Amino acid sequence: MRYYFFEKNSKVQNYLGKVMMLVAALMISTISFGVKLGTVKGLSRLSNYNKLKDVDVNAITNLQISKNGEVINPSTNFAGVGIANHKGKIIGVYFYKNGKWNGKSYIYYDNGQVYLENENKNGKSEGEGKAYYDDGQLQSARIYKDDIILLLKKYKHDGSLDFTYTQTSGYNGIMTYHKREGNTETVEKVEASYKIQNNERTLIVSIIFTKNGAFQVYNNKGRLIRDGVYRNDEIVTSNKVDKFSGFILQDGTYKVNVEDRDYFFQTLKDFKMKGLTEEFYKGTVELFGSKPYCSSIGMLFVHYRIFKDDPVTDIIGSYLLKISRDAKKTAKKYTELNDNDFLVKYYKTNCKVPSESKLSFVENLEVSKEFESNRNPKEIREFFKNPVIK
Repeated sequence: MRYYFFEKNSKVQNYLGKVMMLVAALMISTISFGVKLGTVKGLSRLSNYNKLKDVDVNAITNLQISKNGEVINPSTNFAGVGIANHKGKIIGVYFYKNGKWNGKSYIYYDNGQVYLENENKNGKSEGEGKAYYDDGQLQSARIYKDDIILLLKKYKHDGSLDFTYTQTSGYNGIMTYHKREGNTETVEKVEASYKIQNNERTLIVSIIFTKNGAFQVYNNKGRLIRDGVYRNDEIVTSNKVDKFSGFILQDGTYKVNVEDRDYFFQTLKDFKMKGLTEEFYKGTVELFGSKPYCSSIGMLFVHYRIFKDDPVTDIIGSYLLKISRDAKKTAKKYTELNDNDFLVKYYKTNCKVPSESKLSFVENLEVSKEFESNRNPKEIREFFKNPVIK
């Protein structure tokens, strides 16, 4: 057996020293043993440090950033956490599986505040996402599917709702604005599309919405008061209208009448809207019991209309029908309510169950066997007492 001894300043020792430094650098670049995320240098300055510090990971690697400001993913078999740095500061934390984003990802402002918190699956945004202003105020809440936004709620810096966006197909959807001028409140719905645009700040991107297509404006009693067309964010036609639309806005909150609170959100889950939470609709959807709801403008009753293509819009937008408090003012014998599928004729209700002789039931095409065109007035009256569709 041979033993080799080297002098302190020998060439061989210098060579080995360089090798050891390279190995140490590689170990720092990729830590491949169990460790808590809180050990990463610079993590403590991040606004969500307490949320991340105790997370156990099998591997940590430093991510490179391309010239166009995007992270370069590690090897295809990497499983662990990738850390993106810029000018000595952490600006991105990504959880990986098989070399792709899977689970949470976080992008940060230079001050360490979270800019974007996303759920990911196989390298694409999937589920909930939240964006924040640089002071931590919520900027938007989103729901993704296959990297495309299905739903988005945008908030102003003061916390008030700016608009909502609901996808209709691909990168196209409907933007809904709630506006108040003095005591007047209106709702504007407009066809729009969006695109992702790089920001001057590394990893931070902007979602640019463009209004293109038809728009409608409703007052707080559900009457259509204006419609027209947008082209590239500019109104090209605009018309005054006065027409009942079939939905009611009360104090900026849609009243959703369901059998119980769980039913509404379970219905959304049935349409594979995983990640949609009550928090997302907080302040927009109010759930209450299954009895008819009496208000100063009339009686509201449940209306379930659920479609596969765009479930959330139809669930929220179609639960409400207005029954006028004084039908005599709108018709001699009855008032018709037509919301595409559902038509009810009745005489003055005053928030009371109409008598059998004052009711006639026409037809509901899409909702449930609970509605049938041959139901007699007595059965209809019982339905009004407790309007719950099973």
